[in-house]
Amino acid sequence: MSRQLVQMMDGKLNVKSTLGKGTIFSLDLDFPEVSHHANITNIEENNI
Repeated sequence: MSRQLVQMMDGKLNVKSTLGKGTIFSLDLDFPEVSHHANITNIEENNI
């Protein structure tokens, strides 16, 4: 599912696995630069 979402956004999903250590997932996405910033209210980290 994650791979499909990244592909739909013309991005790239990267996976690096090391036996006995774990896996690192990262993604590359390009976004257009915005001309103005929206007002965003702060949320607590445990609500993300």
